[in-house]
Amino acid sequence: MSKLTVRLSLRELEKPENQQKKNNFLKAWKRIKQLPHTNPNSFWSIATYHGMPFKNHEFKVDSKKKWSGYCQHNNVLFLFWHRFYCLRLEQALQTVVPEDEQGEDGEVALHYWDYLDQSGNEYELPPILSAEKVYIDGKEERNPLLGFKLPLPLPATDTDAFYAKPEAGYQTTRYPFSGIQNPEAARIKAMEHNRDIKKRHSCPDELFLHNFRDWLTFGTIHNGNHDDVSLLSGAKRALDNPDFNLFSNRSSSHYHGNKDIWRSIEVVHDHIHLAVGGYTPAIVDPQSGDVYFGDIEGANGDMGDNETAAFDPIFFVHHSNIDRLFWVWQKKWGRINVINISKNLEDPGVTPEKNQGPTVHQTGKQVLDLDTGLYPFQDELGVVRKARDCVHIETQLNYTYSIGSLDKHDWPQSSLDTTNEQIEPIKIRVSKDTEDEIDIIAGRELGSRVKKSLEDKLHHHIVVDATYSVHSKTLHRFPS
Repeated sequence: MSKLTVRLSLRELEKPENQQKKNNFLKAWKRIKQLPHTNPNSFWSIATYHGMPFKNHEFKVDSKKKWSGYCQHNNVLFLFWHRFYCLRLEQALQTVVPEDEQGEDGEVALHYWDYLDQSGNEYELPPILSAEKVYIDGKEERNPLLGFKLPLPLPATDTDAFYAKPEAGYQTTRYPFSGIQNPEAARIKAMEHNRDIKKRHSCPDELFLHNFRDWLTFGTIHNGNHDDVSLLSGAKRALDNPDFNLFSNRSSSHYHGNKDIWRSIEVVHDHIHLAVGGYTPAIVDPQSGDVYFGDIEGANGDMGDNETAAFDPIFFVHHSNIDRLFWVWQKKWGRINVINISKNLEDPGVTPEKNQGPTVHQTGKQVLDLDTGLYPFQDELGVVRKARDCVHIETQLNYTYSIGSLDKHDWPQSSLDTTNEQIEPIKIRVSKDTEDEIDIIAGRELGSRVKKSLEDKLHHHIVVDATYSVHSKTLHRFPS
């Protein structure tokens, strides 16, 4: 196996010893944005995988809801699909700056934005994300990470008219600006808002940073209730959750009665999207019937919209960090080789129809698992990739991460199984005083760390430790 590609944090790229890596990273981004849109390695081509322009919006499914893009959200495939998505973008970056051009210390990788870093400057953006100008091969140029000018329009369909970009040349936007271009009444509102922002604020970047700090530190409103959990605390709660379904997506987490939404890493993911893009729901004027985007102080940047988020380069350094946190969770709970997906059909994260709807090649009632095809990703023989193809990032995908926030060099041996054996969930009684049951992963024993996590999850005290055998699947239950 060739040398592992190492993804660094964007702040690590600023170190003197990483200047060649930083230069090549920026150069690669510049080049994939400049490629013709018909080139499969062009940024345009790869960005279109996620949402608009919907190439297959006419497909028929057995569900009232559908998602005409390829991305997976609010289901158990969310982390796997985006893991392959980040890898595909990284491969494009490596293609346009080949090894013989990288130099001895200039490895190209999809480096990550570690917004949970608590080293003292966590409330500021890394310089590479905020600088208007950067140096590439010694020449000052516009920072290629600041946005993207679309070479083609994003036409409207019945399901995404508000996010359409009817004309080519649209430049992606971030908070506090609005990028709404359709319909005409909404476009006019967005233009008025943008003019007002520029008129009233000499430095809109400060508004962006203020908004980002708020999301990072003070919490937000969820269903009318204020959530004062910081993003860092929320991420820690998610990583403390040993159940993959609950950790991986907000739908499964909500189903299992977690009023604490932070048990899912997808919530951390969502908040960064909204911190960068902002979001304003559509409002209908009862007098005129015109549809426009409300005041929200203004913002409707592309990162806040699933349809257009991937056209902003910041999307990929964000998702690289989410993938890193997924890998941290795998190491913490001993899941680097095997991940079990519960197939409980009452869990809305297991079937597409209960959330975003099925994507192309899916049906509404399909049970999502490790063998579900992750379109449009294929191996070198044209075989569609599956979730089980990307469980171990080092041995299967040949990359790894530097030690960032919430990670350790050496995690203690987990009490959960780490072999390649397919593990099935079994049920245990929580205590002799309740009939509540919970799926857990069969391992060598129910160790103290897992026991504590189950207690926290169920708000019950597990009064007797349980031990069982992986192979016989026998369980010594609590005495009756």
